[in-house]
Amino acid sequence: FLRSMPLMSRHKVVQIIDAHRLNHRAANALLKSLEEPLPHAKFILTTPSVSSVLPTLLSRCLAVKCELPTTEE
Repeated sequence: FLRSMPLMSRHKVVQIIDAHRLNHRAANALLKSLEEPLPHAKFILTTPSVSSVLPTLLSRCLAVKCELPTTEE
């Protein structure tokens, strides 16, 4: 997916939901892409528990805390 250039925008985005569930093998495979990102690649990792994400992944990410809206909102 990331090997080819984007056709309709400047970037390709990969979203990884529940990043805290990545095992060590999956996290190590992802680290390669995070350490040497392609110029057109962007990664979004989401998790309900930042403290459960492997520290090696967190050290290469910008953490942004987003609160879920309440039912009324």
